[in-house]
Amino acid sequence: MEKDILLLAVFRASRSFFFGYTAFMLPLYFESLGYSVVFIGIYSFLATTFSGALVLASGFIGDVFSRKKTLAVLSALPIFLFSTLLLTTNQTLIVFTSLAGVAFTTVGSGAGGGPVAPLQTSMIADRVEFGRTRIYSIFTIVSTLFAMVGGSFSSLVIRYSSNYYEVLFITALVLEIISVISVLFLKEVKIPGKRKEAAREAVHFTSGRTVAKIGMSGASGSFGLGMTIPLIAVWMATRGLDSLDVSIIFTLSYIATAIGSYFSGNLERRFGTISTIFYLRFMASGVMMIFPFVSGIIIGILYILRSGLYQMTIPLRQSFVMTLYPPNERARGLGFTSMARRIPYGISTTLGGILLSSGAIVALFSLSGGISLLDPVLYYVFFRKMEKSRT
Repeated sequence: MEKDILLLAVFRASRSFFFGYTAFMLPLYFESLGYSVVFIGIYSFLATTFSGALVLASGFIGDVFSRKKTLAVLSALPIFLFSTLLLTTNQTLIVFTSLAGVAFTTVGSGAGGGPVAPLQTSMIADRVEFGRTRIYSIFTIVSTLFAMVGGSFSSLVIRYSSNYYEVLFITALVLEIISVISVLFLKEVKIPGKRKEAAREAVHFTSGRTVAKIGMSGASGSFGLGMTIPLIAVWMATRGLDSLDVSIIFTLSYIATAIGSYFSGNLERRFGTISTIFYLRFMASGVMMIFPFVSGIIIGILYILRSGLYQMTIPLRQSFVMTLYPPNERARGLGFTSMARRIPYGISTTLGGILLSSGAIVALFSLSGGISLLDPVLYYVFFRKMEKSRT
């Protein structure tokens, strides 16, 4: 099983490297092609919607048949995206790349990661019985460190290459292929029960109430964050920051998230899982509301702070949620809750694009921060008693 954990880490690291810059370079690239902010918002909505559909389907298929094979197929989809971006600038064809489900989801975006995230999370749980919070923290640190390296790499490419978009997309394509290969070497972990029995029981989902609670809190947070996070790079550009500035800010935010993830376990032991999640996400949402009133380097500092606070909660929530689902329902449970985050995220990005293009900046960030506050509040209301029962 140690080999599988290492392979999953390679998978996570290679994808995190190019997502470390793709999430903010894609909207900047579309803007450089002359596409409107509203188009960027619509593209994000389509990509996030398809991502939600894919992750829901993958949960059922993974639980019933094979998580490894499902992960291999889904992880190959970005190959279509990057190949198309390298071959054409036709707007109609680029719209079809949204089928790959790659949205502008940066670290701490609130959209729940890509379509493969629930599968990967459940596959780690299948292989680790004890100390899951530590493993999830390590994976989060690996992810953020490689996203940081990817962000630094993009900064260098932007500085020294005139055709930096092409170089960055080629690099992403190569790393995407590496990630798919790493999945092929994973050992298949059989799901308890026979396959036919699992197929018959797929409709009997016992975690419905848990999914509803997690989905409600996640959906509210994602709706709020979806208004701003996918467009944050474009907004930074309107405030006088160029592509290199944005790249450096995102790279530093990855450093902050890596540090935060390392210390998240200490906070959990001191304050409890649910209380730690509540306080950190509440502060992260509050920081969002300050954005319209600052400029220059302060924008970068606040973004880095917000990302660090938000990201510290990820391994805590992953570990806690894995205790709520039966082993044979993990992928489906994560699929449902991930979809509950992705759809509102995509819808609100379109609304955010309209507000941004109209210049309603204060309203945009106030709504984004205010609505996202519902996430930690609802999470605390739903699960605070469970934390007390564990102490």
